[in-house]
Amino acid sequence: MLVSPSFPIPLNAVIVSFLFGVVISLINLGSAVALNAIVSLTISALLSSYILSIGCILSKRLRHEPLPPARWSLGRAGMAVNIIALIFLSAFFVFCFFPSATPVQPDTMNWNIVMFGGIFLWATGFYVLKGRKVYVPPVRTVKRNI
Repeated sequence: MLVSPSFPIPLNAVIVSFLFGVVISLINLGSAVALNAIVSLTISALLSSYILSIGCILSKRLRHEPLPPARWSLGRAGMAVNIIALIFLSAFFVFCFFPSATPVQPDTMNWNIVMFGGIFLWATGFYVLKGRKVYVPPVRTVKRNI
């Protein structure tokens, strides 16, 4: 059962989210460097997902391909907003890898670039070696079910 009969909320999800937040908060007690690395990695991953999403929409706009139907649209301003957002996010993405203080020491170094690069290389290698053979895109699944 996904939603508790006693409460009109997904109680298991709320408890897991709460415990995850507590564990992340406790990391700061042990090492501020570890917490900074985790938060930095989260920010850079979020920014990269925004850059990829906006980049895909911008490429469709530049090729004059139709966008999927949506409840609202920016109309003619859409391309300008996408370009401005992509420029801002790209600059912010680069700056999120900079160290937090100078001179750079092991405790002030931003280890985000090492973690992000490692995860990126691992994910790319996994996709090239195995993922592309077993991954079924959602579009193919939807077309098969229609």
